[in-house]
Amino acid sequence: MENNQLDEIVSEIETPKVLIVPMRPGEPLSEAGRAVLLKHLEKLRKNEQLAREGNVEGVHDMRVATRRLRAGLKVLEKTVYKAEQVGKFRRSLRTLANALGDTRDSDVLLEHLERYAATLPSEKLVEIEPLRQSITDRREAGQRHILRTLDNKATAKLFNKLEAFLTTPSEGLRKSPSDKNEAAPLLVRHFSGSVIWRCYEEVLAYETKLPANIEVLHRLRVACKRFRYTLEFFEEALPGQAKPLIQQLVKAQDHLGTLHDHQVAIERVERLEKQHPDDLALVDYATLRAKERDQLYSQFETLWLALSGADFRRSLAAILSGEEVANPKS
Repeated sequence: MENNQLDEIVSEIETPKVLIVPMRPGEPLSEAGRAVLLKHLEKLRKNEQLAREGNVEGVHDMRVATRRLRAGLKVLEKTVYKAEQVGKFRRSLRTLANALGDTRDSDVLLEHLERYAATLPSEKLVEIEPLRQSITDRREAGQRHILRTLDNKATAKLFNKLEAFLTTPSEGLRKSPSDKNEAAPLLVRHFSGSVIWRCYEEVLAYETKLPANIEVLHRLRVACKRFRYTLEFFEEALPGQAKPLIQQLVKAQDHLGTLHDHQVAIERVERLEKQHPDDLALVDYATLRAKERDQLYSQFETLWLALSGADFRRSLAAILSGEEVANPKS
């Protein structure tokens, strides 16, 4: 399919305001991907005011939308879009994601601490106040960082440019082959299988690092998240049985994420203990989180065997070949 044929497809489905191309195997990936990313940009903008106000869910949802945008742009950067233009978008979105990160991480820490505090007798609450105040101070600093980033002219420019990019058909496409007789991959089905399987291979590569330390498991979690986001990016073009695989990835991601949260909390408490060496409540809290961390660590092998096992591989291979498959064992 040459560029003029792509233009014909685009012209047939273009609306007066926004081009909406479904993520289907026979559609051009450049335009189907554009539509998927536009949905994430809309979610990002929808949550902007909530994030400005420090709303917990607003910060979380805006951060997730930012990450999904970056993941989708990475797929398209490697396949059909010009790398230089898309790379600028990804780097700017990373700056935004980092700004949202401190506040979100503090929210997670505070949520766990509040649950723990609810189990303590009233006379013990004062002993964990230094930790609560430390996290709260970090959150407030993070919230100021969010506001500075969102108020920055560069961020407004990013949003406007990205919206224009995602609503302009054929914008940012790589050049077609100079030889008119040479075929170039353009459609969703030309890329989906190889892109998804490559993400799975990046997860499987961690078998060379097992048994893994906490930092390696954190990086594995990032690889699982990237794999999940890529599967979800193409999900509408895949058979319905992709959902169970995504659910397994969510389970692994949540497990590893909670393990990492425990480690972050332990390190935070250990730093605070140096300032409050006589605060036994801090010791108790760090001990609890270490116990929960170690329990999750001991359970990791079962999750890994499910992700790397033959059932998962066969199910993924069948889905990528267009077959209908039974649910993989979890």
